[in-house]
Amino acid sequence: MTESKTIANGVNYVEKAIRKDLHEVSNEIIVKILGVIWFVAKRRTKYGREYMNIIHQYVGQRIDTGIRILRQ
Repeated sequence: MTESKTIANGVNYVEKAIRKDLHEVSNEIIVKILGVIWFVAKRRTKYGREYMNIIHQYVGQRIDTGIRILRQ
């Protein structure tokens, strides 16, 4: 799978999760949340690739609506 295809799949996954889990949250708030996540991930990574580890550490891996797995 090419990197652009991987990115497209990731964007689609996030979009579906937002529509399902955050449908009552305004777009303005969602943009702010995503901006903070990006800022924190960028500051805590050396190469820009470890951001998913950062997200999983603080937010958890999404299983379904309201269900997250946090790594120890």
